[in-house]
This record gives sequence, structure tokens and C-alpha cells, in this order.
Amino acid sequence: MEAAFLPFQGFCRALWEWRLQISKARLINRKYIANIYHILYNIRRTSITHTKMTNKYKTQLGTLFATCAILLLSIAVPTDPSLDSAWSPKTRLFPAVSFGGFAAEASGPATPGEDALVRVAQRMSKRIARDQGTSPSISTLLGALKEQRALLQHKTTVTLQLQDNLSYRSWDVSLQRYPTWLKAEISPASAHFRVDGERIAQYLRQEIIDGIVPPKKAVITSVVQDHKIQRVVTSTGAARAGIVFDLPTITRDLTSALTDGTEAITAPLYVMGGPIENLSDVPLGELTLLGVGKSDYVGSPAARIHNVNKAINQHVNNAVVPPGETFSFNATLGGPVTNGNGWRDAKVIFNTTDLVMAPGGGICQASTTTFRAMLNAGFTSVKRANHSMYVSYYEKYGVGIDATVFPGQQDLTFVNDTGNYLVFQAYTEGSEAVVQIYGTPDGRKTRISGPYFASSDLADFPEAERPPRKNEISWVQHIAFADGTEKQQVIVSRYTSLPKSLAKKYELLHASAENKLSAALQ
Repeated sequence: MEAAFLPFQGFCRALWEWRLQISKARLINRKYIANIYHILYNIRRTSITHTKMTNKYKTQLGTLFATCAILLLSIAVPTDPSLDSAWSPKTRLFPAVSFGGFAAEASGPATPGEDALVRVAQRMSKRIARDQGTSPSISTLLGALKEQRALLQHKTTVTLQLQDNLSYRSWDVSLQRYPTWLKAEISPASAHFRVDGERIAQYLRQEIIDGIVPPKKAVITSVVQDHKIQRVVTSTGAARAGIVFDLPTITRDLTSALTDGTEAITAPLYVMGGPIENLSDVPLGELTLLGVGKSDYVGSPAARIHNVNKAINQHVNNAVVPPGETFSFNATLGGPVTNGNGWRDAKVIFNTTDLVMAPGGGICQASTTTFRAMLNAGFTSVKRANHSMYVSYYEKYGVGIDATVFPGQQDLTFVNDTGNYLVFQAYTEGSEAVVQIYGTPDGRKTRISGPYFASSDLADFPEAERPPRKNEISWVQHIAFADGTEKQQVIVSRYTSLPKSLAKKYELLHASAENKLSAALQ
């Protein structure tokens, strides 16, 4: 009987050696089938040779041979076994069995989704092997792909917050929407997917998110003389302020939220002036944004809109003020305000209370916006007068802070006492006018407080100054210089009358409205 089992013992040893061999080799399915056929053929020859065995032993030996065949089939992998690690338990046909010290793990058949993931892992393995010369095992790649699949389900809602608008807008973020934020880290022995903060930062630097318009750069190519003033010539239009992220903070928070599956985060936004690059031969200095003024002319008639756009875009924009020189708004107009010079007829104030049609109606919108930029940049006016009548166009961004001009009679001026050049960058957008003053910072800091009415709480109004009267609106400009000295200027606008509801509208705002004039852009 022992002799009868010798062929079977030899077969078991051969089977085990063949199992070790094929676990290290990259064979295709038809090679497995050929080997299985060869072994079964040898089994048949062995059983014919031992015809003298009793029927009992023949039956036992046949049962053992059949069991070996089943074990052999349980080892074989029905999918393409390009690597030994493709022998996943989910691809085995039979439950785990043990024989002769060898255990074959198995489980039920793989689901279609798992089969698809295996195929992806196999293709991925081939690409990695082709590019890097070697690849992690299929099981390792399967783990990485499952890791990737889980991360792709993560999403978060980002509440974007501006300084004066804590619910500016929301932004829905998911790795399915931004799949390039996932990075694969592959080595010969490992594979992982992770959310890459550097890729997030690069995306935010290069792409525009809805509602978040980045700053626009101006490139100065030359400086020219234009009538009584100097102007820069730019190749890209005016520099424009824009909204930017606190990049380190949003990068860190997004990386963490998308990794952990956090459903909501907040992100601060900041308004930043557009940079200026000077390619001219004139050394204009650092050209940092010093101050911004804004005004709104929504509801203006077409002729007035034309005049505002012309004054801002063609005359204030690109004006240069050399160090120590006096800026004159009227000088920027380049000549008489007439129809022949492109100005259209719109309403202007004459004789304190009369509204008449005249060329240039609306230019004061530009001078008012310029005055606000001057105040925010830390300059005090030499010449300035408010309108005799209260004009609702000038309420937004600084009620009571307006400046009227009339060539030959009334101008808006200030002295550039910074010791370096100043460059104006101005533009209109929608119904808003924007004036920006660029220059080299000299350390001065400015804040504007107000508005103050006769009925306001004047606890923080300068004691040495006369309080506003019924028909007046006052603001206070505080300037702190780098040498420690301070300067204070009260801006008073006196009108023929004021709407009764105006003081009530602002009665709770003046004490908390410091820098309200500049909050929209600085």
C-alpha cells in the first residue's frame, strides 16, 4: 500500500514546487491550463500503471487525485495574472482548504465593481512598470485605488468672508470637481493617494474662482508730458484692485477638510491693489498702493455717464505728480470743458441752487472720487469745496465727502510731500468710479472717522473743533507720520439743506465707521 502511494507523494511534492514556481512567474491563463492538462494526463498514466491495486485503494487514490485537481484549480486565477499579487482571495473559486501543510485562501467571486478596480490596477501596474521599471504589487495598487475612491467622495462648502461681508459667497469644493488636487505617491513597495496642498495653492494662484476677480497689473512703458501734467503710458490699462485668498490659510484648511471629510469651513478674503511694473526710463519709485477712493453714479443719465467715464478714464488715469509738486484736478482735464473737447451737456449746479444743462456735467463725480483717494492716502487738500446742494450720487462710500470743481473758479489740489513720485490709476466699472494713488510709502498711517451730524453723539469728536451744524456733515482725518508726529483735519461739508432722514440713517454708524470710506478696497 505504501508503494501505491509513492506516486501520489511525488505528485504532491511536484505540485507544491510548481505552486512556488508559478507564484513568482508572470504567466498567462493558457499557460496555467496547459500545466493543469499535463498534470492530469500524468495522473491518468500513473493510475493505469498500478493496475494491480485493489479496487479499494484505486478508489481512495482517485479521490485524492481529484482533490489535488480541485486544489490546483483553486490556485489558478481567472483574471490575467500579470503579477503574483493578482491572486486575490476575491478571485478564487473555492473556500479555503488546507492539505499537506499548504493553505489556499479563497472567497466568493468578485463583484463587477471589484473586477473593474482590479483591471484598473493591472493597467496602472503596466504603466508604472513601463515608466519606472518596476511596480508595486496589484494588491498594493488596489489598496491605493480604494483610498483614492474614498477621497473622491469628500466635499466641503467654503464660506468666503470679506472684511465687511462675512458671508460674501459660498464655494462648493470636492475632489471630483478638482481631481488634480489628488497626488499619487508610488514607490516599488507602496502606493498611496493624498490631497496635495501645493497643487491646491498652484490652482488658486492661476485659476479664477467665480466671484473672486484677482488684481490686474499695469505695465508702464513710458512717461510723457500732456499739456500741464506728466502722464505714464501703460500697455495693459489701469491697475485694478482684486480679491485674493489668504493663500497659506485656505491651502491648509482645504487640504485638511478634503482629507478628513469636513463638510464646511470658512476662508477669509482680502482686497488687494493691482501691482504696477515700471519699464520706463523714469525712476518712479516703489509704486505701492497708498490710497483708494470710490463713488457710485448709478441712475445717472447717459450724458452724465459719458462725462464721468471720460473724466476718470482719460484724464485722472495715469496722471503723475512729481515729488514736491502740487496736484491740480483741473490740470488733468487738458483744456476747456466744451462740447468741442468731447464733453456732453448734463446738469450742473449754478448760483448755489440752480440746475442747468452744461458741458461736463458729472465731472464732479471724478473730482469727488479723487478727493476720497487723497484722504485715504494721507494727503490734506490745499483747495477743496463741497457742492452747495446735497447730491445723492455722492452718498455711497462717504456721505458728505465730495469735491466740486469748475475750471477757472474752483479746483481740487494737494501737495505731494512724500519725496517720491505719485501715479494715479483710475477706472470705471459698472456704475462705480475708482481712483487709486500709487507711490513709495513713507510710513504715514491714515484713518477716517465719521460721519458726524449735529444730532450725532460727539463723544469722540475733537473737542477743539466746532461741532457740525444742522446743514453740515463732518468727518475727521487722522494722520500719524513715521517720525511720531500726528496731524488731524476736520472735513466739513455745508449744504443749503439736508434730508431729515439722513442723520437718523447714520446716527448709529459714525462711531463704528472708522475707515468706512476705504473699507471697500483697502
